Amino acid sequence: MKKNIYVIFIFILSCNYKSSKNDIIDSIEDETDIIDVKRDEVIYCCDMSYLYEYDWGHSLDEDKEEIEETDEDFLPDFPNCSNALDGTATELIPVPPSRPPMPCGPNCRQVSFAESDVWSWTIGIWENKLVFSTGTTGYTPDITRIWLVDLDNLNQYIISESNVANVDQPISRNTDIFDNKIVWVYSVLIDLDRYISRNCIMLYDLLDFSVRDVWSMVFPSREPSDLRIYGNYLAWWDGRVIVPWGGQVFLFNIETAEERLLSPDGCCASAVEMNGNWVVWEQGVPGSGTNIWVHDIERNESRPITSGRKDKWSPYVYDNKVVWAECFVEGCTHYDGMSSDIMMMDLITGEVTRITNDLHRQSRPILGDNIVLWSDCRNDPENSAECWNREIDIYMKDLTTQEERRVTDLPGDEGPDGIWGNKVYFLKRDLANILSVFELTL
Repeated sequence: MKKNIYVIFIFILSCNYKSSKNDIIDSIEDETDIIDVKRDEVIYCCDMSYLYEYDWGHSLDEDKEEIEETDEDFLPDFPNCSNALDGTATELIPVPPSRPPMPCGPNCRQVSFAESDVWSWTIGIWENKLVFSTGTTGYTPDITRIWLVDLDNLNQYIISESNVANVDQPISRNTDIFDNKIVWVYSVLIDLDRYISRNCIMLYDLLDFSVRDVWSMVFPSREPSDLRIYGNYLAWWDGRVIVPWGGQVFLFNIETAEERLLSPDGCCASAVEMNGNWVVWEQGVPGSGTNIWVHDIERNESRPITSGRKDKWSPYVYDNKVVWAECFVEGCTHYDGMSSDIMMMDLITGEVTRITNDLHRQSRPILGDNIVLWSDCRNDPENSAECWNREIDIYMKDLTTQEERRVTDLPGDEGPDGIWGNKVYFLKRDLANILSVFELTL
């Protein structure tokens, strides 16, 4: 995460939360890398023989007291995310599309028309509802928004809007949806020099039109990322302990306010997904063996389901099955363009299946009802195992018939980012060169 120094820091925050009844509701193995943390402790990242002991149950009041003890001038009026709201809900007003849709082939349509790029790849789908966040970055004031789309009629609604000046990250992003509950991350920077923020998870209920923060904590570095909701649970990773290559994975019960630390060894976890009883993530340093971990919510147990020094990444869980991308050639890593394949495990039986076996790069898999989809560069004009030309398509395998086929044929890069039933969602730049969401019916 970048840290910028400004002569003058101006912070402007505005929030609009609107709601009404409408048709939406109807329907590093190197021990020399030592990282300083806020409590003047250190960890070794990412030697997995070291367990970072931290009081994960410490309170926000303790955080406030500690910061104020170390710096008497530190913002005496401690911000609270809910205090930024007026507590009332007003009517959601549809925002009309600002441009024509981009043609994307048979059974395909553009479904988002925001004025700026989709900011986080963690879009959320629930039945006929799509949520995503948008934002711009730079050294000018930024507008970040949380969007809701009615996929039946493509009405667009702004759930949250934030304006922050002279900060190089958005303030509202990383959203997901379960049933009628929309969640997103809301981060308020309160100390630029130390890059300390109050990080909140907001929940908007489409049934009673309420909005509230269900979790908040003050810490430096990275706010909650890859936020997911399922039932009464939230899962994410954050950087409350400052480490490279990710952080720690947490599970939070909205009803009981219980928080669990799921990932061991203090660091290097990211790419969180959740479905049903399972939370999955990748953990480790890319190039030195990232592996796939799973947490059984009912049993409160975490365990790795892969091992070894070749990278495995981008896990996705659905029902009782997990898919991920895996290197099988020497020198292949998470972040290069070399050959990799898609693997799947049944978490009940432990059976592992190799979904693809191709010299090209297959990555970013997702699961649906008896289908696996992934990004694939076998149609790159260079026709090599590497994907540097970014001519990447979505491929699908039917787990019942074992049939494999290409499902997109568009210039540029497509990868599956969400699925509901027989509809898959992906991000692509449209006619206005704005990164938008597209829907493909399989």
